[in-house]
Amino acid sequence: MELEYLVEMNNARKALWHGENDPWTLADWGNAMGEECGEAQNVIKKMRRLELGMRQQRSPQTMEEFRKMLGDELADTILYALLTASAAGIDINVAIHDKFNEVSEREGFIQYQLWYSTEYQAQQLANLRAGRPPDTWNNTPPPPSTTDESFDDDIPF
Repeated sequence: MELEYLVEMNNARKALWHGENDPWTLADWGNAMGEECGEAQNVIKKMRRLELGMRQQRSPQTMEEFRKMLGDELADTILYALLTASAAGIDINVAIHDKFNEVSEREGFIQYQLWYSTEYQAQQLANLRAGRPPDTWNNTPPPPSTTDESFDDDIPF
């Protein structure tokens, strides 16, 4: 799922849920995000207890059940993070792009996120998933742009 599409759909659902004059402030959205993150941390704590063989009442008894719970809580955290960014007027796609590149540059990593076509990104992911070292990819990227134009006509609303 493309991030921009998810942001748009999440905001559309929020408008239906909260109405046109959403009473929630940035603090409300941030607190909701933090609550979901705390719930994810609690699941991780219980997963660790299961790994250690500690007895737990009223908790799932298998890692499979815990992974499902953790996935749900992480998804909630991400969805609230997107709503928090929207409430603050932050373009999260640009923020992620910039932060990813900032850390790569600071740490001397070769992985940079540039605005490339979907086809080029698919090539890069295929190489990465195949375990090929980046210097053997032999892909000539198109010139990057400073904005992602691949979504302009793809969103169905």
